[in-house]
Amino acid sequence: MKPRLLVKLILLGVLLSGCEDLERSNPLDPKNPHSRRPRTVLVEAFVNEGTGQPYCGYSREALEQVATEFGSTQLVIVEQHLRVESWTDSYGLEDSNQRYDQYVQQNRGVTHVFIDGTSVAVQGASSAASVKPLYAAAINVEMTEASLFAMECRKSQVENHLDVEVKIARLGTESESNFSVGVMLFEKAGTSSDRLVIRKILPFKAVDSIKPGEQKVLQFSGDLPAAAFGGIVGVLVFIQEGRAQPGRILQAQMVL
Repeated sequence: MKPRLLVKLILLGVLLSGCEDLERSNPLDPKNPHSRRPRTVLVEAFVNEGTGQPYCGYSREALEQVATEFGSTQLVIVEQHLRVESWTDSYGLEDSNQRYDQYVQQNRGVTHVFIDGTSVAVQGASSAASVKPLYAAAINVEMTEASLFAMECRKSQVENHLDVEVKIARLGTESESNFSVGVMLFEKAGTSSDRLVIRKILPFKAVDSIKPGEQKVLQFSGDLPAAAFGGIVGVLVFIQEGRAQPGRILQAQMVL
């Protein structure tokens, strides 16, 4: 055996044997019981552009200000446009109607903003100045709490068909059970393409349980209504408590 090859094999043996006894102190290692991830806060604004009233505009203005202050690293704001018979909205989506129906059974109305799912809900907006502090305070509280989920998302698109692979890992020392993973497709709309408008919601995947340090891979797929997408198609992935009904959002990620 050549000396150089022998040295390489010895080094490889040292590395492999060392992995067995590796002290898991790396905070990014899912198997480290002290591992955490920054929480990405998800804001869903249920709106309709055909009401003839300024409330949705006030809400959007306030959310734009909040987005500027907090940045996009740990905050994703999406618009869910509702279909209403008496109001015309070109972005109106039945999927968004169904999601809103799950959130609210009574006292419904736009604008209605949900911050990290059922964590906080703010309905109405008499002005941007009055509603902005409510949004900002709730987002700040959610953002300061670390998440016990790590998540990776990959998408591939062929013509109007989209495949999404989501890998999740449970952190910490406790299992999580009875939760679901959701995938929404959005279009970057508006004159500056800074608005994320939901255009399709794929069927959620329910997860019975996941243990600390365990990883799961989930596959999603769907066909895009190509005629409806005039902007950039992005993917929003999130983990929420519960199955049939929306719960608190535990982690979120946006992929363009």
